[in-house]
Amino acid sequence: MVAILIIIAVLLVVAAAAGVSSRRKAAERARVDRERQIIAGELEGHRQEQDAIVDRAGSAASEAREHRAAAEEHAEQARLHEREAAQHEQAADAAEARFTRAQDAAARHGERAEDARQRLDELGGRR
Repeated sequence: MVAILIIIAVLLVVAAAAGVSSRRKAAERARVDRERQIIAGELEGHRQEQDAIVDRAGSAASEAREHRAAAEEHAEQARLHEREAAQHEQAADAAEARFTRAQDAAARHGERAEDARQRLDELGGRR
């Protein structure tokens, strides 16, 4: 009879240990599941933030391309304006040279006209 009581006691101790072990495992599984849910939420948040950053980066890259294209267009316009300015400067130099030559020619013709008037006066005074 003592042996039966010992066996029953041992079985009760084993059952209690199994129950405690089972509860610990269940508690550990519940803790792991809670951590997984928390980590899954964090992961989703990080993914959403990553998507938002990728969108902003795409917008920034697009804006940079637009600004580069505009800068290149402005640079081309500036080169065109420089060429036009050089042509206008050459035309102005040529016009100033013509003006100077015209002034010189006008002065020479003025002198010749004065000489001619003086000769005419001399000839008119001899009559």
